[in-house]
Amino acid sequence: MRGEVIFTHMIKAIGHFKLSRETLHLSVNLFDRFLSSVPVTESCLPLLAITCLRIASKKVWLSVSSVKICFNNNVDLNIGDVVR
Repeated sequence: MRGEVIFTHMIKAIGHFKLSRETLHLSVNLFDRFLSSVPVTESCLPLLAITCLRIASKKVWLSVSSVKICFNNNVDLNIGDVVR
């Protein structure tokens, strides 16, 4: 039951911040993988969910936005420069 509440809040956060579905899937994947390897108290689950959303949003933003920045603005950088 607690997991349903956490995932409902994650879905609401995705909608509120207008993040992609890819971010939602990645954050749930990170959440699940972390829980399968590290014991976490129930009181820390919301913090873990927020952290997974943050990591997923940065990963998705970096992979999509860095390409857009380089190619839409004629910046003289390659993707490797942006990632560093």
